[in-house]
Amino acid sequence: MRTGRPEDHNFGEHREWEHGDTGMRGHRTWNMGDTGMWGHRTWEHGGHGNAGTQGHGNMGDTGMRGHNNTGMAENVAAGVTATPGPPPDVSPPRPSGGPYGAVGVDLAFEKLLCHIFGDDFIATFKARRPAAWVDLSIAFEARKRAAAPSRCSPLNVSLPFSFIDFYRKHRGHNVETALRKSNVNLVKWSSQGMLRMSPEAMNELFQPTIGHIIQHIGATCALLQHSHEVHGIKFLFLVGGFAESAMLQRAVQAAFGHRCRVIVPQDVGLTILKGALLFGLDPGVVRVRRSPLTYGVGVLNKFVEGKHPREKLLVKEGKNWCTDIFEKFVAVDQSVALGEVVQRSYCPARPGQRRTIINIYCSDTDDVVYITDPGVRKCGTISLELGDGGDAGDAGTARGRREIRASMQFGDTEIKVTALDTRTMRSVRATIDFLSN
Repeated sequence: MRTGRPEDHNFGEHREWEHGDTGMRGHRTWNMGDTGMWGHRTWEHGGHGNAGTQGHGNMGDTGMRGHNNTGMAENVAAGVTATPGPPPDVSPPRPSGGPYGAVGVDLAFEKLLCHIFGDDFIATFKARRPAAWVDLSIAFEARKRAAAPSRCSPLNVSLPFSFIDFYRKHRGHNVETALRKSNVNLVKWSSQGMLRMSPEAMNELFQPTIGHIIQHIGATCALLQHSHEVHGIKFLFLVGGFAESAMLQRAVQAAFGHRCRVIVPQDVGLTILKGALLFGLDPGVVRVRRSPLTYGVGVLNKFVEGKHPREKLLVKEGKNWCTDIFEKFVAVDQSVALGEVVQRSYCPARPGQRRTIINIYCSDTDDVVYITDPGVRKCGTISLELGDGGDAGDAGTARGRREIRASMQFGDTEIKVTALDTRTMRSVRATIDFLSN
């Protein structure tokens, strides 16, 4: 249980919630507990809400991702066709996937090198000879692109001279001896300074990543078959750089060719670039997105005995409050239209307050109750520069209380925030930061 003194927290009079850390208070039944902000929420469609100084926050890996097809893995996408009927702005399920791109093959090759030459040597070589490691990676990349299911001849990967020389100095014997001691029968040493990999050896490097992709596509297709939004999968598109691989194409065709038509478009490696350019020219091509995460902030609510845990209890001026409540902005898998805005109103609790910080949290699930729940993490902050509010002497009264209306747009490729002082109708500088977390 936590207790607080009046001077430590700023509670609004006869209010049911209050912001603790930054001194903001509210006029509804919830409060921004860890930010000192309070407010109410409304939804609206179209535009950015009230004009204000705009902040942008690119979500990166955790960001909103638009799609007309269902995302498959890192560089693979499965396209689905929906039965006639749903309106055109209904989006397919949110993107899904994992670390199943071509980098997985590179990691498998590195693991093979570690098995042959030793983990300690590879780690030391990467640290002390980074340029030579890049040369080795480029050499393997060329061989990786040449791999095909029908290939019968070995694939030669050139080892940089610095690799051969560094290994001899580090171990006291040559590379050929290391290969012989490793008992890796599918990789041989060539006198021309190359690792000669058999087709079977290269196939083994591909199999873990391809296996994950096949498994994920199968699970996603099964999910879509039971979905109320998408029925009748007729086409499966392979797009992205890894989709150029004949190894992947053959595996996907063998696994799903009897269920749907597998299509590899022209210039498949440029698909992501073309999509970005099309969206830049006309953002309307993606009218609805699915939120990949649940976003919200931490608030205080009235403590309810039997509902809230005792460790969340905060006693303030004789009233009981529950801390760390997760107040949602957008839920995971929720459809968000282009231009859709969440609005919240905040009031400073102290006269002359010039700045406040709001912490944003995210989660992979929708059943979040507290910001301390497993899987909940801080992903960003909103900063409001309040500036001079005019009549600071009336800031704490109901009549003169200053209200800042913040509008957060979730329907674009990045989260944007604008803010307006409703008393003066002037813009408030608002910034959003997802890079410092």
